[in-house]
Amino acid sequence: MNNATMVAIVHNLADGLNYKAAAVSAGSSARNFWRAIKNSQEGKPGYMVSYLDEDLTFADACATARRVHSMQVRSSYEQYCLTGRDEVVTYNGEVQYQKDPALIGKPWLIDMLGLDDDYIRNSKGEVQPLTVVRKPSDAAVLRFLEASHGDEYRPSSVQNIITTNLNKAPTRPVVRYSEEAPPIPPPRPPIPELLVLPDLPEQAEQDPEPDADAPEPSEPARDTLVADPTKLERIIREAPPAAEYTPPPQTDILAPPRDAPPAPAPSNINAKLRAGGKA
Repeated sequence: MNNATMVAIVHNLADGLNYKAAAVSAGSSARNFWRAIKNSQEGKPGYMVSYLDEDLTFADACATARRVHSMQVRSSYEQYCLTGRDEVVTYNGEVQYQKDPALIGKPWLIDMLGLDDDYIRNSKGEVQPLTVVRKPSDAAVLRFLEASHGDEYRPSSVQNIITTNLNKAPTRPVVRYSEEAPPIPPPRPPIPELLVLPDLPEQAEQDPEPDADAPEPSEPARDTLVADPTKLERIIREAPPAAEYTPPPQTDILAPPRDAPPAPAPSNINAKLRAGGKA
């Protein structure tokens, strides 16, 4: 790679092109570009270029060109924060163009001057797009002032932000955490145990001792039946047979039978046909 190609690549990088585009625009390739960077870093001869009135290696010159481009980007942003930028006005996707205020609504003047329309044109006859100035946001301006004049704007802006956030913060209870361990809760009371009572022994049935003064019971008569209280009497009786159900006659619901209509008398034609059939 000759010296003129390397100088052109360095200028292209300063203009904002990437490495590959800068090499291709200078008539080289990305492969040759990275080979030249490697050779210049190794200190091989033939890779010195003059940039910004200083002799630098090709690798150092490319790095310096990238820093120059970053300074240009920063300068453009500062210019935007100060004066804004022009944006092209579009309507329904179509670019709007500037019109000459002196020719609007005057077709006779356009014909007298020999113009095609009332648009503003440059020296090449090209119409100029309509632009509008877009002012920067307040946050961008404050950021620019803090970066340029940090001693004057950073403390006040930070204090304003803190004060604004404190004023807008809703009132809520503050939970303070203690470093001490929480108290251990007391143990639960023991579960009461069920008391199981022993089975009571069955008392033997004993006949009461007879009272000497009590009169002796009289014996019941033999003809009288005495029920044994320890035995239950079971009486089985047969249920009487159920009577057959006979529905009552429904004379009022059914209509009385009608008499059959009398048979029609045979006509003479039928008699003749019968006679003829027998013959």
